[in-house]
Amino acid sequence: MRGLIRFLALAATPAAAQMQPDFTQIGAAVNAIAFPVTMNMCNAGLCGPQPGASGPRKSIGVPPAFIRGAKPLPASAPASAGIYQPTPALGRQALAGYVQRIRRANPGLADQVAREFGKHDYQAIYRSIVADDGFGSNSVSDAMAAYLTLTWMIANNANREPSAAEVLGVRRQIAARVAGNPALLANRAQLGEELKLLLVTTHAGFQSSRKEGTQRRYADGVAAMIRKHYDLDLRALRLTPNGFAPRA
Repeated sequence: MRGLIRFLALAATPAAAQMQPDFTQIGAAVNAIAFPVTMNMCNAGLCGPQPGASGPRKSIGVPPAFIRGAKPLPASAPASAGIYQPTPALGRQALAGYVQRIRRANPGLADQVAREFGKHDYQAIYRSIVADDGFGSNSVSDAMAAYLTLTWMIANNANREPSAAEVLGVRRQIAARVAGNPALLANRAQLGEELKLLLVTTHAGFQSSRKEGTQRRYADGVAAMIRKHYDLDLRALRLTPNGFAPRA
């Protein structure tokens, strides 16, 4: 079983390079996280307001209630929610929108991203990165859980493979939140594909940082991006069989 950690370790090998986008030439932009964040998980209801608050949470970085109070879910709890059919047409639509959003901020970067993803199927790359860990390719909750797990690993310089129990825990944790969010479920296909693109882009950026010797800066950038846009401090979390939980 290869898993996320082993795939990160394989990033510098020729075989892995052939199947991955090459962002080396725009490493500075990648390392600065110059990609649009198209989905705010707090706005999607996955952070939620602080107790007694009527709007979005204000205490940036404080784990949301569903993480602070992470508890075992029953064995019957589903590991996926928001199932959809990822088709080539849906992939083309998601990629076109993604490149267009990048173009508004950085046309040169958009051209590079379009060229690389024109040569590589991001849906296939996503499957190659996450499938061995059990994350599905047809579920918005799995795409979200995989993206959070990958960014957590990069931000924390993880040096061990998440256990099967930990992966199942985070999948169930996120699935429970997604299943209770009608607005998110109504847009499951679009959001799922956007999260796949973000995961593949983040992973490719990590490869670029390895080649350029800027892994620490990239890890800091990933942690800052998630903290700013998703209201989560990845470095204040640990991965457990119940999903993400605050560090003791």
